[in-house]
Amino acid sequence: MTRFPLFIIVSGSRFNVKTKVIAADFSKGQPVFDHIEAVLKEIPVGILVNNVGRQYTYPMYLGEVPQQELWDIVNINVGATTMMTRMVLDQMKERRKGAIVNVSSASELQPLPLMTVYAASKVFVKSFSEALRVEYSQYGITVQHLLPLFVNTKMNAFSHRLQETSLFVPDAERYARNAVNTLGQVESTTGYWAHGLQYFFTVIPPVWVRTYIGALMNQTFRKDYLTASIVSNNNLKIKEIPPTVVPPPPAPAPVSA
Repeated sequence: MTRFPLFIIVSGSRFNVKTKVIAADFSKGQPVFDHIEAVLKEIPVGILVNNVGRQYTYPMYLGEVPQQELWDIVNINVGATTMMTRMVLDQMKERRKGAIVNVSSASELQPLPLMTVYAASKVFVKSFSEALRVEYSQYGITVQHLLPLFVNTKMNAFSHRLQETSLFVPDAERYARNAVNTLGQVESTTGYWAHGLQYFFTVIPPVWVRTYIGALMNQTFRKDYLTASIVSNNNLKIKEIPPTVVPPPPAPAPVSA
């Protein structure tokens, strides 16, 4: 099993279709794409969903983020989206049909302190999708840009608040079922009606207000993570302390008759 999700070309044995999986750690950058491209040459790809993504382990100041984590975000969110798209364009162009769905995030709507690089990478996905649509719409290729808000996935495990499925924090399956119905209907969407409602109210304030609110929100999530880590470490230390053995009291001295 690779560190990051496997790349699925055709998914769904549960739906009685053939499935082909390529193990690919997109954090490794350029070397992983040669093998994928060789396999794709033999498979007519009708729809490409660029959903692989990476964000901070938890909200951090830029100077705190490990260098490798930053490179992972760049290689996965920017590099993988770009290269996977490039691989399928020629065959879609030749058939004059196809669809590319790029999954971004509502983090693109404003700068996001404590998730700085992650949010910036999602701005790239938005710009990339919009430009690609203009380039390739003449060849019958649909390019859709999705910008979900919070979804209950392991990526958001840094806060218990985001691990409770609700109307506004759907699980991945509910979100996907809604989002897939928007393909071919709209070019850019949150993909889920409740997120669309949140989006409407989110973009009303000016960018500087949204940036400030985002910083406060991430400070809360940061506190959630750090508090949970302290509790977890303390519990671990308690388990590691051996039980104290109290020696039995000495036997009373015999009493002389």
